[in-house]
Amino acid sequence: MKCELKVHEFETYKAYYCGLCKALKHEYTLIASSLVSYDCAFLYLLADSLGSETNIPEPCACLLHPLEKRLQIVTDAAQYPAAVNVLLAYYKMKDDVEDGQKFKAAAAPFLRPAFKKASSLYPETAKAVSMMQRALSGIQEKKSGNVDEPSGAFGVMLGKIFERLDADKWEDLYGLGYNLGRWLYIIDAADDLIKDEKSGNYNVFLNKYGESGSPEIGKEAEFNLYFSLARAAEAYGRLPVRKNKEILDNIFYLGLKQKTQFVLKGEIC
Repeated sequence: MKCELKVHEFETYKAYYCGLCKALKHEYTLIASSLVSYDCAFLYLLADSLGSETNIPEPCACLLHPLEKRLQIVTDAAQYPAAVNVLLAYYKMKDDVEDGQKFKAAAAPFLRPAFKKASSLYPETAKAVSMMQRALSGIQEKKSGNVDEPSGAFGVMLGKIFERLDADKWEDLYGLGYNLGRWLYIIDAADDLIKDEKSGNYNVFLNKYGESGSPEIGKEAEFNLYFSLARAAEAYGRLPVRKNKEILDNIFYLGLKQKTQFVLKGEIC
């Protein structure tokens, strides 16, 4: 999400990122905090923005950037995104090992206790993530060329993750997560076409059209990306955003559209 933001907005985003890193270190381990992601920082930003408590960025010390002056935003809203970060990082590590990155197998045991803790704190989310990861693996194994299958499974996973942010607005949050998940899967597949073609990794568009140069890929990707963005923006517009509205509006109404245009044109954001 980070490339969609203006400079001053990105500074706030980084403060949430650093706050999530601190929550991961405090609730789990230093290993877990090293795997903090900008996507889960976005989940934290959204979660905190649905609340009404005022928070002020505070200075933080970073082991990885000891000479930089950094700010962090630390609230209770970080607990759930931190657990999600651990769950997703664990499965990503497993996928990397299966894809031949054997050196990551040595790190997996150090993350497993954090994974078990996150799973015990949020069992329903852990179950949903596990089920959709298995579904994605099955889709990849059968080499599906139907973009709705893998993007839909990824969308369901994010929908189930997002719906926990607010019990009263769970339907809109599920719709937001589902359509954002579809968009994320499809834009990654479109962006990785040439890389996946060279490596032989699964790519739904390559399995359908055979080669990255097919003009039909761009047409199908464009339709699905803009459709998913429109539905995500509709769901977002119904949420009671109480803070950081300028940042979130910029992401949903401007930034994601711009990122889509860059990828479809083959440019770097």
